[in-house]
Amino acid sequence: MTDTVHLGLPTIEGAQAQKHVTHNEALVVLDALVMLAVIDRDLSAPPGSPGEGDRYLIKSPGSGAFAGKDDQVAHYVDGGWSFYPPQLGWICYVGDETNLVAWNGASWQAVSGDTIAELQNLARLGLGTTADATNPFAAKLNNALWVAKSVAEGGDGDLRYKLSKESAAKTLSLLFQTAFSGRAEIGLAGDDDFHFKTSPDGSAWIDALLLDKTTGSTKVNAGFFLTGDLSPPQITADQNDYNPTGLATACVLRLSSDATRNLTGLSGGGDGRVIIVGNVGSYAIVLRAENASSSAANRFGFDDDLIIRPKESAALQYDATLQRWVSLTPARRWTLSVITASNAAWPVPAGTREIILELWGGGGSGGAQIGGTTRGTGGGAGGYALKHYKGMMDATLNIAIGAGGAPATGSGNPGNAGGTTSVSGTHLGAVIATGGGGGAAGINSGGSGGVGSGGDVNIKSEDGGTNSWIGANAIGFGGSAARGGGGGLANVGAPGGIPGGGGAGGNHSPPDSASGAGTRGEVHIWTR
Repeated sequence: MTDTVHLGLPTIEGAQAQKHVTHNEALVVLDALVMLAVIDRDLSAPPGSPGEGDRYLIKSPGSGAFAGKDDQVAHYVDGGWSFYPPQLGWICYVGDETNLVAWNGASWQAVSGDTIAELQNLARLGLGTTADATNPFAAKLNNALWVAKSVAEGGDGDLRYKLSKESAAKTLSLLFQTAFSGRAEIGLAGDDDFHFKTSPDGSAWIDALLLDKTTGSTKVNAGFFLTGDLSPPQITADQNDYNPTGLATACVLRLSSDATRNLTGLSGGGDGRVIIVGNVGSYAIVLRAENASSSAANRFGFDDDLIIRPKESAALQYDATLQRWVSLTPARRWTLSVITASNAAWPVPAGTREIILELWGGGGSGGAQIGGTTRGTGGGAGGYALKHYKGMMDATLNIAIGAGGAPATGSGNPGNAGGTTSVSGTHLGAVIATGGGGGAAGINSGGSGGVGSGGDVNIKSEDGGTNSWIGANAIGFGGSAARGGGGGLANVGAPGGIPGGGGAGGNHSPPDSASGAGTRGEVHIWTR
């Protein structure tokens, strides 16, 4: 009698007696091995109470009835064990593992990983969940790991995840959801620019950040917040190579000082690093330009010192080529405009944040002489006002320049008052410097000096000189303006100096000579 090659089934010989015995033996083997499924593959010895037909894969090393039967299929039938050595390619279902294993000629291996060389053209694949028509590939798991195939394993050590869409107008993105409602999306959304989108509800979307496909430029379409604030201890002395604890990870430095203090350099520079230096104290902090007290690579590469006043800030960027901190907030320097003619709509320079105004009223002219024997008195100087303004800026200012008083002529005529100078705006308010009064003729008091109002500093300028004498030594000088033009000299009927000086009284000789004129007012405007 011979057995079959693969399953070892006994065959019936010609003219064999009791053929049913051989036939039944073959059926038992078929029952044991066809659609092979075992209870367990972790037993090295027979279980205590096997059931009829139970099958096991014997774990090495076998013992008891399993001795010498390592890796074989053990089949309990008719109260005893039958054993079947596995053949290459046998597949077996292991019940307690719910897993398929295959005999590779040396051991039983799970039918997974390297055992399956290819899975091609699958319509659906569900891992831990059920795939469907909408999501033909679905996975339900808590972690996923992708590892580059090393050079030693035949790879190149790189790992590149490739995704491709049909055309530019299509979308290729990663959609992040909470309870299956979209909250963020990144990718090529409807074009070939790279988008970062967010949503509060899965319906309304904000295209918060976009990277241009051609230039690589960044477009921020929502608020830009710098966090990482650092509030070091109060600065109580000038600082060189300033390096407070935590500077390496800070975006915003919130500084304060006990007095005006200098910083000659800042540590922590790296190419392109941006840091905001804010003054949250009560005193100015000065970033000293190119100061040798700090290391060269920590210095501030400014043309001039940068003053950070209380409640102000400056943005700095580190330039690795220059090896210097440079300012993204250019130093605001004062620009002076001298206004000598009225202008109802003087344009405030764009970007102006503060203004200093100085105003002078027009000077009054001196009084005329009398009868060729008595000089006139001096004219009063124009008033003065100064204002420093920081706040909502007007687009234009209304400026009026006070004229100087015209000379008095003839005999016994008083001088003429100077005009009022003013600057006004909706937000600025009104700042005024009145003109000086005209001098009297003959022996009298001089013209009264003008006054300022509406400024932080308001000054009454000098009165014109009196004339209390008759003859060549009489005094009638013009009043001098505060921080402005001097008064006209006596005895010669001289005009006042610009701006706002009062004119001298008229001279008695030659008879009928005119008095000194008052000079016009003026406005100086510093802006930055």
